Amino acid sequence: MADPLLIFGANGQVGQALTHLCPDYGFDPIALTSTQGDITHLERLHQLKDQYPTAPVVNAAAYTGVDKAEEDQISAYMVNAMGPGYLAALFGQDRPLVHFSTDYVFDGRGSTPFGEDDPVSPLGVYGM
Repeated sequence: MADPLLIFGANGQVGQALTHLCPDYGFDPIALTSTQGDITHLERLHQLKDQYPTAPVVNAAAYTGVDKAEEDQISAYMVNAMGPGYLAALFGQDRPLVHFSTDYVFDGRGSTPFGEDDPVSPLGVYGM
Protein backbone atom coordinates (compact mmCIF):
# COMPACT_ATOMS: atom_id res chain seq x y z
CA MET A 1 0.00 0.00 0.00
CA ALA A 2 1.30 3.45 -0.94
CA ASP A 3 1.93 6.17 1.62
CA PRO A 4 -0.55 9.08 1.64
CA LEU A 5 0.60 12.52 0.50
CA LEU A 6 -1.58 15.57 1.16
CA ILE A 7 -1.57 17.88 -1.85
CA PHE A 8 -3.19 21.26 -1.33
CA GLY A 9 -4.14 23.12 -4.50
CA ALA A 10 -4.83 19.95 -6.47
CA ASN A 11 -6.79 21.74 -9.22
CA GLY A 12 -3.88 23.96 -10.26
CA GLN A 13 -1.16 23.10 -12.76
CA VAL A 14 1.42 22.10 -10.15
CA GLY A 15 -1.12 20.22 -8.04
CA GLN A 16 -2.43 18.26 -11.02
CA ALA A 17 1.08 17.31 -12.11
CA LEU A 18 2.04 16.16 -8.62
CA THR A 19 -1.15 14.17 -8.22
CA HIS A 20 -0.47 12.43 -11.51
CA LEU A 21 3.13 11.58 -10.55
CA CYS A 22 2.48 10.34 -7.00
CA PRO A 23 1.90 6.66 -7.82
CA ASP A 24 5.22 6.53 -9.68
CA TYR A 25 6.98 7.49 -6.44
CA GLY A 26 5.06 5.30 -3.99
CA PHE A 27 2.51 7.85 -2.80
CA ASP A 28 -1.25 7.74 -2.66
CA PRO A 29 -2.24 11.34 -3.42
CA ILE A 30 -4.84 12.94 -1.20
CA ALA A 31 -5.60 15.65 -3.78
CA LEU A 32 -7.33 18.55 -2.05
CA THR A 33 -9.00 21.31 -4.01
CA SER A 34 -9.54 24.75 -2.50
CA THR A 35 -13.00 23.59 -1.40
CA GLN A 36 -11.76 20.39 0.26
CA GLY A 37 -8.59 21.82 1.76
CA ASP A 38 -8.86 25.59 2.01
CA ILE A 39 -5.51 26.62 3.49
CA THR A 40 -7.03 29.79 4.92
CA HIS A 41 -9.44 27.93 7.24
CA LEU A 42 -7.73 26.67 10.38
CA GLU A 43 -10.61 24.47 11.51
CA ARG A 44 -10.48 22.45 8.28
CA LEU A 45 -6.69 22.20 8.49
CA HIS A 46 -6.95 20.82 12.03
CA GLN A 47 -9.43 18.20 10.78
CA LEU A 48 -7.06 17.16 7.99
CA LYS A 49 -4.14 16.96 10.40
CA ASP A 50 -6.16 14.65 12.64
CA GLN A 51 -7.39 12.59 9.68
CA TYR A 52 -3.88 12.16 8.22
CA PRO A 53 -1.57 12.36 11.25
CA THR A 54 1.67 11.41 9.51
CA ALA A 55 1.14 12.26 5.83
CA PRO A 56 3.70 14.60 4.28
CA VAL A 57 2.25 17.82 2.88
CA VAL A 58 2.77 19.63 -0.41
CA ASN A 59 1.33 23.12 -0.76
CA ALA A 60 0.62 23.88 -4.41
CA ALA A 61 -2.24 26.22 -3.50
CA ALA A 62 -1.84 29.84 -4.53
CA TYR A 63 -3.68 32.98 -5.49
CA THR A 64 -2.20 33.28 -8.97
CA GLY A 65 -4.02 36.29 -10.43
CA VAL A 66 -1.07 38.69 -10.53
CA ASP A 67 -3.05 41.68 -11.80
CA LYS A 68 -6.21 40.83 -9.85
CA ALA A 69 -4.20 40.70 -6.62
CA GLU A 70 -3.78 44.48 -6.81
CA GLU A 71 -7.59 44.82 -6.49
CA ASP A 72 -8.23 41.83 -4.20
CA GLN A 73 -5.38 42.31 -1.76
CA ILE A 74 -7.04 40.61 1.20
CA SER A 75 -7.73 37.36 -0.67
CA ALA A 76 -4.25 37.33 -2.17
CA TYR A 77 -2.71 37.87 1.26
CA MET A 78 -4.83 35.17 2.87
CA VAL A 79 -3.95 32.51 0.28
CA ASN A 80 -0.32 33.43 -0.42
CA ALA A 81 0.82 34.48 3.05
CA MET A 82 -1.51 33.43 5.85
CA GLY A 83 -2.38 30.02 4.36
CA PRO A 84 1.24 28.87 4.00
CA GLY A 85 1.86 30.15 7.53
CA TYR A 86 -1.01 28.08 8.85
CA LEU A 87 0.32 25.00 7.05
CA ALA A 88 3.81 25.55 8.45
CA ALA A 89 2.49 26.02 11.99
CA LEU A 90 0.19 22.99 11.90
CA PHE A 91 2.07 20.50 9.73
CA GLY A 92 5.67 21.69 9.50
CA GLN A 93 6.78 20.57 12.93
CA ASP A 94 6.13 16.85 12.69
CA ARG A 95 6.29 15.89 9.00
CA PRO A 96 7.82 16.98 5.72
CA LEU A 97 6.21 20.09 4.21
CA VAL A 98 6.99 21.39 0.72
CA HIS A 99 5.80 24.84 -0.35
CA PHE A 100 6.03 26.29 -3.84
CA SER A 101 6.64 30.00 -4.12
CA THR A 102 7.11 32.50 -6.93
CA ASP A 103 9.93 34.62 -8.31
CA TYR A 104 7.61 37.64 -7.99
CA VAL A 105 8.98 38.08 -4.47
CA PHE A 106 12.09 39.52 -6.18
CA ASP A 107 12.34 42.70 -8.23
CA GLY A 108 14.09 40.98 -11.16
CA ARG A 109 17.22 43.10 -10.97
CA GLY A 110 19.62 40.32 -10.06
CA SER A 111 22.18 38.97 -12.49
CA THR A 112 22.49 35.50 -10.93
CA PRO A 113 19.85 32.94 -9.94
CA PHE A 114 18.04 33.84 -6.73
CA GLY A 115 18.46 31.72 -3.62
CA GLU A 116 16.14 31.05 -0.72
CA ASP A 117 18.02 33.45 1.54
CA ASP A 118 18.25 36.37 -0.91
CA PRO A 119 16.50 39.54 0.22
CA VAL A 120 13.07 40.03 -1.29
CA SER A 121 11.85 43.16 -2.99
CA PRO A 122 8.40 42.56 -4.51
CA LEU A 123 7.06 45.07 -7.00
CA GLY A 124 3.37 44.37 -6.34
CA VAL A 125 0.81 42.78 -4.05
CA TYR A 126 1.15 39.34 -5.63
CA GLY A 127 4.83 39.13 -4.67
CA MET A 128 4.26 40.55 -1.22
